[in-house]
Amino acid sequence: MLLRALTRRAVQPRLWFPVSEDKLLTQMNLTKDEVNRFVVDVLGWSHAKMDSFRPSLQGLNSLITSMLERVPFHNLTLLTRERRPPTPQEMKMDMMTGIGGPCAVVNSFFSIVLDLIGFGPSVYLLR
Repeated sequence: MLLRALTRRAVQPRLWFPVSEDKLLTQMNLTKDEVNRFVVDVLGWSHAKMDSFRPSLQGLNSLITSMLERVPFHNLTLLTRERRPPTPQEMKMDMMTGIGGPCAVVNSFFSIVLDLIGFGPSVYLLR
């Protein structure tokens, strides 16, 4: 019985995968320089704070707080554009300009930011 349960687990599809393996997110072509510009310009961090940043729990909490305070969650972009999911480039532009968007846009972009800022490859997405 235990062998059967282990065998069933082995063939189940993988639910978690690294951000770098997501085809849609990699189409944003977000660079480390763009991430640094986003954190400084949109999240309001100083250049000195960004230059001295090292991944840590405290740093992660600071990034999350900045995202929640400065990047709005909303669905206005979905209502003002044609009825379709946003393209990766639209998602990137909305976030780089601080417009924000629905949770899928904000969270997807933030996962790339975390990956490129040094939290990867331990940033995973759920399918």
